[in-house]
Amino acid sequence: MVRSKKIAGLALAAGLAAGGLTAGAAGAAGASSSSCGGSGSVTTVNGTLADGATYLLQCPPGAWNGTLYLYSHGYVAPGSANPAQDVGDPVTAAWMLGHGFALAGSSYASTGWAIAQALPDQINTLDAFGSLYGQPRTTVAWGHSLGGIITAGLLQDYPKRFNAALPMCGVLAGGATAGFKSWFRGLACQDVVWRSRRMLRKRWRRSSR
Repeated sequence: MVRSKKIAGLALAAGLAAGGLTAGAAGAAGASSSSCGGSGSVTTVNGTLADGATYLLQCPPGAWNGTLYLYSHGYVAPGSANPAQDVGDPVTAAWMLGHGFALAGSSYASTGWAIAQALPDQINTLDAFGSLYGQPRTTVAWGHSLGGIITAGLLQDYPKRFNAALPMCGVLAGGATAGFKSWFRGLACQDVVWRSRRMLRKRWRRSSR
């Protein structure tokens, strides 16, 4: 619970810094066929993009403050379930929706190291939101782990679509560097185990004499 509140606080800070908003400020979204928020309950929209990726959009029960958070989820192992996600956990989702923020995110068209698929899928998810509810006043990209590097990639490739970003635990050094670090840690652990076993053998031999 404490961790979720901290994440929500970081996300709120990113949005407020970008848009100069207060938590209760009214949004200035563009014209749309539907209104985001104000229905008295959370509005959820599920859809599918042209490449097969699914997306999830959520609007707050109260008035929308004009800020949309586009969430990029982390690594999903090939063969695992890959639903669309618009936030990292339900507690954070409830807090953000309860404070007037809208949420969006996609599944990406593939699992694994899906950066190439994730970037256009996330932008298309933004477009889907805009076609339904109009353009947000403030758009914040955020995500965990692999979603952190996707967040950074979104800002790099589509800088005009975002006002702020919050990459959390992002693999920002790239896949090759991350792989090398994992290999090096594994090698170091093997070395520690080998030395420990060698030391134990020496002690056992001495005690058995």
